[in-house]
Amino acid sequence: MSDLLLKQLASIGCRGPVITPGSADYDRARQVWNGVSDRRPAAVLRAADVDDVRKAIDVAANCNAVLAIRGGGHSLPGLSTCDGGLLLDLSQLNSARLDISAGTVESGGGALLRDLDAATVPSGFVVPAGVVSHTGVAGLTLGGGMGRVSRAYGLTIDSLIGVEIVTADGSVNWIDAAIDPELFWGIRGGGGNFGVITRFRFRLHQLGPVAVGHWTYPTADAQRAITGLGDLARQRPRVGRSKLCDC
Repeated sequence: MSDLLLKQLASIGCRGPVITPGSADYDRARQVWNGVSDRRPAAVLRAADVDDVRKAIDVAANCNAVLAIRGGGHSLPGLSTCDGGLLLDLSQLNSARLDISAGTVESGGGALLRDLDAATVPSGFVVPAGVVSHTGVAGLTLGGGMGRVSRAYGLTIDSLIGVEIVTADGSVNWIDAAIDPELFWGIRGGGGNFGVITRFRFRLHQLGPVAVGHWTYPTADAQRAITGLGDLARQRPRVGRSKLCDC
């Protein structure tokens, strides 16, 4: 199967490089965040554009090959890599574009949280997302997404407006709640089970001044500290909605 896969990849003319076990950078190209998932795909296609994504899906289907999608590569059980199949690397689709007039930001399917934050935070806006900068926007969003401003603005999927998706038949479509409400419902928390997302559009939220501190209480004072936080939330609802707590 790997020979057929490599032959078809060579024949379709992808813009992005195809990296094979004989390539000098193969080991780096197949790495994911969790080192336990030490797998060896037959090829890694570093997609340069949406058309490369479409071609990868077609080739994997034609060869009956496993297709793994890697955004940030943070899948704990190793779903962003595979043995013997095709690893589709989206890391080059990492753009993040702010549209303040529309109150939105668009990010590529391979963008990391640091790319999203770099586009939004300097202008005083934020998308509620995770706390680890090298996490992929795609994996986090499709799983729901929670971060330090979620108490104020909800999960990441609550700010998702629409996506560009490449489905199993190779078609490229823009979907949102009006165009395809059922599929849009499915991707908002359903993981990467419905297609490859190549572009996300999020609603922006204004980010005001942020106070950061660290408080440590002895175990003996735990009940008093937790009660005090509850009292603060009731007395100052705005603070209660937005206070940040990593326990």
